[in-house]
Amino acid sequence: MKKALLTILLLAFSYLTSAFNPVVRNFTKDVYRGGTQTWDIVQGNGGVMYFANNSGVLEFDGRDWKQRRLNNFTSVRSLYYDRSEQSLYAGGTNELGRFR
Repeated sequence: MKKALLTILLLAFSYLTSAFNPVVRNFTKDVYRGGTQTWDIVQGNGGVMYFANNSGVLEFDGRDWKQRRLNNFTSVRSLYYDRSEQSLYAGGTNELGRFR
């Protein structure tokens, strides 16, 4: 009886502690195929994440990475996502752009 109670308590404790430790996934440069520095991050509709990177804007939908570039091929330093227009604005070196 004591072993069963102890087992139940240990399982409950491990379940509770795992709730406070989120799963973290690390991606190498080879996986996302971008630059070495990321300057800004925003989340779009549907949970899509956008990263302002030295090689442009990196888009991650939870499975695949896509890369978008500014017209002058400079690094992107800032991002803003307008939910009402569903547009992504990106600011880079001497450049400001909007992606749809």
